[in-house]
Amino acid sequence: MVLLSSGGKLVLSPGSSHTELKHGNVRSVKRLKWIINRLIEFDIILDNGSLDTAIRPWNTITGQALDLLCAGLSVRTTDIDERMENPFMEDPQSEDFAKRSNRKPMCAPTLFEVATVADMCVDLILRGNVRPQFGQREQIVNSYCLELGGSANIFATQMAKLGARTAVLGYVGSDLFGDFVLQRLMESGVDVSLVKRDNSVATGLGVTLAEPDDRAILTILGSIDLSRPCDLPDSPRSISRHWHVASPFLLRGLRSAWPKFLGRAKADGLTVSLDPNWDPDESCDGIKDLLPLVDVFLPNEAEATALTGLTNSIEAGRQLAKACPLVVIKRGSRGAIAVRDDRVWKIEASPVPTADGTPIDTVGAGDNFDAGFLRAWMLGKDIDDCLCLGRLCASESLSSAGGIRGQWTGSI
Repeated sequence: MVLLSSGGKLVLSPGSSHTELKHGNVRSVKRLKWIINRLIEFDIILDNGSLDTAIRPWNTITGQALDLLCAGLSVRTTDIDERMENPFMEDPQSEDFAKRSNRKPMCAPTLFEVATVADMCVDLILRGNVRPQFGQREQIVNSYCLELGGSANIFATQMAKLGARTAVLGYVGSDLFGDFVLQRLMESGVDVSLVKRDNSVATGLGVTLAEPDDRAILTILGSIDLSRPCDLPDSPRSISRHWHVASPFLLRGLRSAWPKFLGRAKADGLTVSLDPNWDPDESCDGIKDLLPLVDVFLPNEAEATALTGLTNSIEAGRQLAKACPLVVIKRGSRGAIAVRDDRVWKIEASPVPTADGTPIDTVGAGDNFDAGFLRAWMLGKDIDDCLCLGRLCASESLSSAGGIRGQWTGSI
C-alpha cells in the first residue's frame, strides 16, 4: 500500500499488489513515480529508525529504486511544488496542465552533471593482522566492515555529496548485496534509474585486506563485468555533461567500446575524466589510446609509473601530459601533483583527522580525491583549488572505515 498522509508523509509499505493514494483517486505506479519525481529533498527513514537526509535531484524513480522504496522505506516530503493545482489528478506532461499551471510541460530526462559506468560491488574490509598464513592456520583480525564498494560508486557518492547531479550505470545481482548497493547509492543522492538487475550472477564483491598505509584486494567480478557496449547510450550528451571512466580493466566487456564512446562524447563537446585503477593483468592495454580523448587523467603513482616505465612520478606526469591536457597523480602520504604541458603543481598530504593521525583504512581515498578535484575543476576553479578540494575529500575519507562513511559534505 502507498499512503500520502495529511502531514505530507509518503509511506510505502510492502506486501501489496497495487498502490493507493489516500488524498486522490489515482491508483497507478506511473503516477506514483511522477509524484516521487517532484520531490526535491526528502528523508529516507530506514527500518531501524535511523535517519539519513540527502538531496536527491532524481529525474526518474524506476525499477530497482521503486522496488527499494516499496520494500519498507518511508519517504517524507519537504518540497512539493505548491503551484500545481492538484498534482494527484493532473498529467504533468499535458499542454492543458501547462497552460493552467502557468509552466512548461515536464520533459524527460534532465541532463546530469556527471555520469559513470559503475563497477558495482560491495566491499568487505578486514583490518589488523590480515596477511594470510596458509597451512590451515587460523588467525585473529581486529575488525571488519561491509560497505559500498567500487571505484566509480565511491566517486559518484562523493560527487553527489559535493552538489553535482550524478548518475551511475551498471548491473547488480538480484540478491541482498544488490539491494545494499542500491540503497547506499540512493542514500548518497546518486541516481540509480539506469542500473539494471540480473538474476544470473551475484553482485560483485571485493575483499580488502587493509593495513594502515596499504591494502590488498581480492575481487569476485560477478555483476561488475556485465556491462556491454549496448548498455552505453547512443548519445553521451543525452545523459550527462561529464563522463568519468573508472576501473576500465574490471569492466572488460566495455574495453572495445570506450574509444568510440569517448570519441562521441568529445565530438559533442562533453568533458571526460579517467581513473585507470590497477590492471590485474598488469598489462595496461588500451589506456594510452584513450588519453587523447580524456580531459583529466587521474592515475595513482604506481599506475602512472607502470604506464610510462619511469620511476619518477613528475617525469611520468610530464610524459603522460603529452597525450592528455591535464594529468593528476595521487601519491598517497606524499600528496598529489598535477601536470599540464611542462607546468607542475604540487600539494602535500594533510594530517589524517583521527585521534592518532593514523588512517582507519585507505579504501576509496583516491576515488574521493578524484571527485573533489573534478568537482572544483568543473566549477572553473584553478588547479591549486582543485588539488585542495581533492586532498580534503581524500583526507576526510581516511577517518572512517570504507570509502563512503567519512566523505566530506561541506560547501564549496
